[in-house]
Amino acid sequence: MLNAGFAEVDITPPPGLRLGGFMNRLGLPSKGVKDTLYARIFVLNNEKESIALIQLDLLGVYKSYANELRDAIYKTLGVENIMVITTHTHSAPETIIPMWPNTLPYTDEEKRLLDSWMRGITEKVKSVAENLRLEPVENVCLSYTSVKDLCYNRSFHGDVFDPQIPVVMVHSKNKRIAVYSSPCHPVCNTDLYYSADYHAYIVKALKNSGINTISLTGPAGDVDPLRKGYNYAMTMGSEIAKRILSSLMACKALDSTLYFANTEVKVPVRRVEYEYALKRFRDTYSNYIDLFMAERAKGVADERYFTMFEELLYADQELEVAKLNLEKLVTKLQILRIGKTILVSFPGEMVSETSLLIKKALPSIDIVFTTYTNDYIGYVPTKKFFDSGRYEAKTALWSIVSPDAEPLIRNSVVDLIKEIMLSK
Repeated sequence: MLNAGFAEVDITPPPGLRLGGFMNRLGLPSKGVKDTLYARIFVLNNEKESIALIQLDLLGVYKSYANELRDAIYKTLGVENIMVITTHTHSAPETIIPMWPNTLPYTDEEKRLLDSWMRGITEKVKSVAENLRLEPVENVCLSYTSVKDLCYNRSFHGDVFDPQIPVVMVHSKNKRIAVYSSPCHPVCNTDLYYSADYHAYIVKALKNSGINTISLTGPAGDVDPLRKGYNYAMTMGSEIAKRILSSLMACKALDSTLYFANTEVKVPVRRVEYEYALKRFRDTYSNYIDLFMAERAKGVADERYFTMFEELLYADQELEVAKLNLEKLVTKLQILRIGKTILVSFPGEMVSETSLLIKKALPSIDIVFTTYTNDYIGYVPTKKFFDSGRYEAKTALWSIVSPDAEPLIRNSVVDLIKEIMLSK
C-alpha cells in the first residue's frame, strides 16, 4: 500500500534581487513578477520506505543549502530519503553562480536580502510540510510525451537530442499528482521580471484539469526552446500540458515497489593558475568597465551584451575558478525506484548525449531524469563538447568539471540503477 501527500507554497521574493542565468542583465535588480515562484513537496511512502521530493522554482542550489532544507524536512516529517529539485528557471534570483562576482560584487545589503529570502524558503517549506496529510494511493502509472518541434539542440544545430517527457501520475482518494520531466532549458523569459518560465504554464493548465504537479527539468544541458520571449513560454508550456494530458490516455500501471539509493561521487575539476587569471581580469576590467557601467545605467537587459561583454565575463569567471583551487567536487547521486521506473537525480546540467547513452546501456528500464538536483556542479559535457570548444565546456563556474567527469558520473548512474533494480 502506497500513501501520498502534496503541498505547495509561494516563495516569490520582493523585487530588487538580482536574477540568475543571463549575463545580459548586467547584475541589474529585478523589477517585478510575471508569475509566482513556488516550492512544492511530494511525499510517497509504503510500509518499508518513505521518500520526499522538494521542488523549487529556482535556478539551482548548492549542496549546503540542499542539506539545510533536507535536515528541516527530516526533523518535520521524519523522512530521510529526500531529493531537493530545482527547475532551473533563469528568471529567479542568483541562488547559484553570481554572474559578475568581481566586476560587480554584491553589496552587504544585497547579500543580506538574498540570505534572508532563502532562509524564508526553508521556513515556508517546513511549515507546509507540518500540515501535509498523506492519503492512500489508488494507482500509479507512467506515460510519455515529448518536446519535439518545441525545442532544439542549441550546441550542435540539427543534431539529435532526447525529447522524451516521462510523466508519473499518482492517484489518491482526493488528489491527482503528476511528476513530469521536461528536457528543455527554461530560458524563454530574458527580462528583469521573476518567472517560472514555461513550467508555470504547464502547472496552470494541469491545475485547471485538477492535477497538482512536481516539475522536473531533465537532460536540458544543450537543449533550448525554439524561440525566446515570455509569449513563447506561455505557448510552449500550454502545448506541453496538452501533450501530457493526452499521454495519460495510455498510462502504464506501476506497482507499489519503492526503493531509494544514493552514493557520493568525487568529480574531477579544472584548475586555473591564480596569478594568470588575476592579471587577465585586471587587464580586461580596465578595458571594459567604463562601457559596462554606462550600459548598465540604461537599466535594460539587451541581447547585444552577450557579445559586447563576453571577454569580461569569462575573465571574471576564470578568476573565480582560480580562487577555488579545487581538484575534485564531492557531490551526490540518488536513485528512486517506483515499480520498475527509475528516477535519477543529477547534480548539474546533463547533456542529451549522456541521457541517451544511459538509456542505451539500460534499454529495458524506464528512466526519468531530474537534473539541477541536490547540488550544482555546472555543465557536465561529453568529449564532443570539449573537442569543439562549445559554450558548455568553456571554463567558468558553470563549466568547471574536467573531461573525465561525464563518463565517471554516467557509469556511476548506470551502476546504481543496476544495483537498485536487483532489490526485491
